[in-house]
Amino acid sequence: TEAVGRLTAIGVGSSLEISLARIERALEKLEKGSYGQCDECGREIAPARLSAMPESVLCMACARAQPAPPKPRR
Repeated sequence: TEAVGRLTAIGVGSSLEISLARIERALEKLEKGSYGQCDECGREIAPARLSAMPESVLCMACARAQPAPPKPRR
């Protein structure tokens, strides 16, 4: 039980680190004046996407093209 708890905590920690990195990148883009512009293709990120996920730095097309993140082990 303890081992499962530790693995779960590691998975949550990794997920939080990824979220933090995305938020920091979005804030950096906001400061530079490029918020809302896709990091991959340079096109505008749809306002609805930014409204739902303000930390988005990729448009939907580029986000779909990214490999899926690994799933945490259980």
